[in-house]
Amino acid sequence: MKLHLKISLFVVFILANFFFSCKKDASNNNNKVKQDVYVAGVSNGTAVYWKNGVVTTLSNSQYDCHAYAITISDNNIYVAGDETIDSLGTNYVAATYWKNGQINLLAKEPYTINANSNFCVRK
Repeated sequence: MKLHLKISLFVVFILANFFFSCKKDASNNNNKVKQDVYVAGVSNGTAVYWKNGVVTTLSNSQYDCHAYAITISDNNIYVAGDETIDSLGTNYVAATYWKNGQINLLAKEPYTINANSNFCVRK
C-alpha cells in the first residue's frame, strides 16, 4: 500500500508540474523589438528600395537607374546606385546616392561612374 501511495503521489507531482509550469509567459511578448527590413534594388529599370516589403521608387527618370546598397543612420535612408543622365544628347551613367528619396549626383561629368556601396560613421 505504501508503494501504491508513493507512485500515486509521484504521478500527481509530475502532472501538477506539467500543468502549472508550462504556462506561456505573456511578459516575453512585450519585450520583442520590432526590426525593419530594408532592401535596395531595381524594378522595371528604376531604382527602388523596399521597407518591410513596401516599395519606394527613388527615380522618375526616363532612363535606367539602379540601387545597389542601402544604409539607415539616424532615421535617414541612404541608397547608393547610379542613374543614366542625358547630357546634350549623350547618355552616361552617373554615380548617385539618394538621401531620404532626394537624388544626389556624385559625379556630374559625362563619364560612366557607379556607386556600389555606402556606409555611415557615427561621431
